[in-house]
Order: sequence, then C-alpha cells, then structure tokens
Amino acid sequence: MCCLKSRVRVTYISNQSLDAAAARILGGVSHVGTWYLAVELIVGVLGLAVATSLARHDDWLGAAAVTGTTGLLISPVSWTHHWDWIMPALIVLLRGGTASRAAAASSYLLFVLAPMWWTPHPGDNAQYGFHGLTTLTANCFMLAGIAFLAAMAYACYAWRTRRRPDGGTWAALTGNAASLGFPDQAAHASPRLTGESRYGLSSDSSRRTLSIYRDRIARDWRRADDSGNSLRALRGSQ
Repeated sequence: MCCLKSRVRVTYISNQSLDAAAARILGGVSHVGTWYLAVELIVGVLGLAVATSLARHDDWLGAAAVTGTTGLLISPVSWTHHWDWIMPALIVLLRGGTASRAAAASSYLLFVLAPMWWTPHPGDNAQYGFHGLTTLTANCFMLAGIAFLAAMAYACYAWRTRRRPDGGTWAALTGNAASLGFPDQAAHASPRLTGESRYGLSSDSSRRTLSIYRDRIARDWRRADDSGNSLRALRGSQ
C-alpha cells in the first residue's frame, strides 16, 4: 500500500480499489492499518471460492468475470480503465431475468458516466473522510464490483442450499439465481448438485442404469453363493 512514484497517488480518484477507498475515507495511506490485509484476504478468498464454484458448473464466463472483479477489488491500484472487466460481468447479468438485466443496464450507465469525476479531486481536502453520498459516488466502481461479487456469491449459495426440484424452496432459490444471471442453471438442475449424470442422461435413464447394475450385482452374488454351496457339497460327498 505504498504511493506510486509519480504525482498520481493511491488516493487519486481514478483508483477504484478497496485500498484506495480505505485510504481516501481514513485520510491517507498512512492511516490504513495492517487490519486492512484481513479485508483483502476475505474478499480474495470469497472471490476465488465463487469463481471455483462457477467453473465446476461449467460457467466459465461467470468464473472469469468474478476472478477479474476480485482482482480489481483487492489490487492496490485499479485505475478506471482497468475496469474493462465490467464487460463480461454485464454479459453475465444479461443472461438473467428482468431484475438482472435492469442491473446490467444501470451498471453500464454507471461505467459510461463515471460519476467519481464529479467529486472532489486531489488538492481538495474534501476528497478525504466520509461525506455521505459524495463518498459513495467517489467509490462507485468499487461499490459496483462488491455488489456484483455479492450477487454471484448469493447465487452460488442458492444452488447449494436448495431442497427439492418440485417447488417450494427450490422454486424460490432458483428464481433468485435466475435473476442474478443463471437462467440455464436455474432451469436445468446442475448434475453435481442433483446426482444426475454429467453426460446427458436424464434422471429416469440414470435410475434405469442403476437398476440394471443392481440386478447384475445381485445375480452375480447368487451365482457365487450357488457355486460355493456346490463346492461345499462336492467336498462333503468326498
């Protein structure tokens, strides 16, 4: 968390990382203690866990968007032009329902307008400290990244905690997941979560396959038992 070797410092308004937000709110880089490392660690672990979960469900676009957003948040310096990772994130949101698409449109407008430039710039002491809406606007890219990461984390949590595919909790949770950008996963249960085959078999096909193997195993056990009885009988007659 050191300053850059130029006139542009970590606290410069174009820096939209968590590090920069903490430095601006607390009054400078020197006021950010070692406790901030715990914040970076938590955000980094959460982001990687969400990205891993998405990758395991073959949502590589979502995993890439989450990984990029996490990197921008925990990096000491994330200039506004580094936030081109918003593009895959917007695509992920566009896959969802009405609420998700509204969030994508709002985020696009936010990143086009870049309202942090409307707030006090270096040379104005008003850029330091917390000043309500002004401070929130000054860190708007960072807040958007946190919101996206939280939404993706909730969607993954919804996948893992749903109960049955016949309504109730299932309908509520998958509905929320769909609104956060996962219509395909919500409409079709993930094989790793439901136990269905990963190779395209339906649940009925899976049950038939298991039934066939169960019958074969039972038949083989009966044959082995009969062979054992015959062998014991043969030895007894001798």
